[in-house]
Amino acid sequence: MTGEASHPNPVVPTAVASVLEATPDGVVVVDDGAVIVYVSEFAAEMFGWRVKDLLGSTISALLPERVHDVHSGHVESFFGTPRRRRMGEVTSELRGRRQDGSEFPVEISLSPMEVDGAELVIATVRDTSERQAERERLAASERAFRSAFEDAPVPMFLADMSDSRNRKFLAVNAAWEDFLGRTGAELEGRSISEVIREDARPTPQEYGDASEVAVYEDEVPYVHRDGSTRWGLLSTRSQMVDGQRRRIAHVVDITKQVLAEGERDRREAQLEVLTEVRRRLLMEEDRDAILGYVCSAGRSLLQAAAVTIALATGDGELELVAIDSIGGRVADRRRFPVEGTFVGDVLMSGVAAISNTSRAAGPVGERVAEPLQSAEGTTEGVLVVAQREDSDGFSVADRRLISALAVEAGVSLELDQVRRDRRRLLVGADRDRIARELHDVVIQRLFAAGMSLQAGLGSPDLAKRVTDTIDELDDTIRSIRNSIFRLTEPTHSLVDQINVVLERFRRDNVEVALRLDGDPTWIPEPVALHLEPVVGELLSNAVRHGGATSVRVELVIERDRWLVVKVTDNGSGLATVPVENSGLGLANLTERARSLNGSFELSPGSAGGATAAWTVAFGGTP
Repeated sequence: MTGEASHPNPVVPTAVASVLEATPDGVVVVDDGAVIVYVSEFAAEMFGWRVKDLLGSTISALLPERVHDVHSGHVESFFGTPRRRRMGEVTSELRGRRQDGSEFPVEISLSPMEVDGAELVIATVRDTSERQAERERLAASERAFRSAFEDAPVPMFLADMSDSRNRKFLAVNAAWEDFLGRTGAELEGRSISEVIREDARPTPQEYGDASEVAVYEDEVPYVHRDGSTRWGLLSTRSQMVDGQRRRIAHVVDITKQVLAEGERDRREAQLEVLTEVRRRLLMEEDRDAILGYVCSAGRSLLQAAAVTIALATGDGELELVAIDSIGGRVADRRRFPVEGTFVGDVLMSGVAAISNTSRAAGPVGERVAEPLQSAEGTTEGVLVVAQREDSDGFSVADRRLISALAVEAGVSLELDQVRRDRRRLLVGADRDRIARELHDVVIQRLFAAGMSLQAGLGSPDLAKRVTDTIDELDDTIRSIRNSIFRLTEPTHSLVDQINVVLERFRRDNVEVALRLDGDPTWIPEPVALHLEPVVGELLSNAVRHGGATSVRVELVIERDRWLVVKVTDNGSGLATVPVENSGLGLANLTERARSLNGSFELSPGSAGGATAAWTVAFGGTP
């Protein structure tokens, strides 16, 4: 081939041919008759010819036969066009024909040239076979990707990353349309955040942080067209598409799994609450404290606006004894009539009910009321749960939980009554025993002593002394009989007396709870006489002077040993305790304790407020 390139060419000067030969593309020069007057060695090799075989032939030898007629018209048009308009004309997507008849894609650039007055055309030819093959591979890859994307069984979408802090849908597949119940036309071009549940939408900073990682995974709550939440396990990967940074994402529908896990967590939380209620019942915690816990724990589990418990008073009214609400409201012991009220109807019928017709103002929507029943079937009160106004109402699982809470509250009421009855029986039994011993033993012995003295009457002086003694014994017997009658009469228990004191301090914004550790009947009478005024003064200090809104009174009783009255509050602490108190003040509290071999201490609370401890020993050292 090298030797053939040196054949003399009378049309193209040697200097020009040398330049054309150095061109990296094939070069063919034709005259106005489309006759090849020059062909570079590289061009001849590209078409599978020898240089000498092409010289003098027409350009049609290098073109498929089907375009010969069309090409002739192009040649005439080209030479008929002013030269300045023909400079550098490029034509792509053409086909060249090799000597063996095979075709291949070429790109041709045409430029006019004049030699010795003859007008020629220089055609620079480039084989674009590799470029075409690469394009076809890309097209096939794109078709395969499009097919895999559109026909994928899992939801997929392509995200625009031009704004890394606000990604948008570029394309979505059919599975994604089904997942959200929205068409691709509705989604493409919209922000991805619009289909994410509002409370879980990423902030611009979170979007930016996620953009920095090549692969990102997360569990995302999406919003279906019908407003329901669809959970998806999102996995995205950064890709360059047409020179632009994109994210291809696929989502696995995990809605059923998330709902199942949520239901499992909910059941576990319910069991924990019910277990805690039982624990408090076994610890014999104060009834109102247990009912208050039922309300607070129930509202948290149900995500409700409020949970309340009202108990029957026996005189045609219901008393609100426990409440927990969004606003932090506490029970104000308010009473309201049974007749003509939704809660009263449930109390009278003993059947659970739902109030859908009348919704209260504010954040309260649907209300569910459950009766609190005893083992005998009597209804002692009503538990009411009010849903938030924007809620869809209570589910079947919610209703089951409300019923379980009502059962626990009913058990609490029944056990509280049992404990009261037990204390009364213990006190009554002790009183009966004392009365029997006084009547059967002491009085009889005194009467026998009197009879003995009467039998020994002799001298006048002795008779007078004996008579006086007998009269004194008779008076003693009458006093003991009066004591027996008082013992056999029913009286209020010590706990009832303390509860009366506590009730005086309970109001709208003040919660007072009582906890017993031990049996109050173990407290000796001399100590019990001080208990009511001591508790009253401690509560007064906490509520009136300290401004407390929550006070806890604890009685710790160790049989035959000691009593500790502990009062803890959330008030302003020791700073507001008056230096001098009138009546039963701090000094008097201390004096009462010392008179009973005890002590009184006032100290700051561990979480604010103050803690007072009034301790008395009646059989040991506290």
